[in-house]
Amino acid sequence: RQLEPLGGGLKSALAKLEAVLPSERRDDAERVRQRILVDALPWFEPQPPSAHLDVLRRAVMEQRAVRLSYRRPDARATARTVHPLGLVVKGGIWYLVARSDGALRVYRCSR
Repeated sequence: RQLEPLGGGLKSALAKLEAVLPSERRDDAERVRQRILVDALPWFEPQPPSAHLDVLRRAVMEQRAVRLSYRRPDARATARTVHPLGLVVKGGIWYLVARSDGALRVYRCSR
């Protein structure tokens, strides 16, 4: 369902790749599919990926809390500890979905 914006061809190719995975890796593939969403339709102009994207990806996959220094949309800096749930790329812009202070929040990775 999540891959529909990218077309049936991609969905079919991913299903074929998953079918040839060793059984012990299929659970990993499912976990990745549940936590990383790729939506190629743009919202705004694409931005280069964040320098911290690899660290955030590892934190999501390992379910580790992360201490962020984050610049809010109003340019104020803030620091907080978040519990990453997943990553989303929308129109070339990466976002971290996380729990913070008991609430679900979305952080633009480039900030």
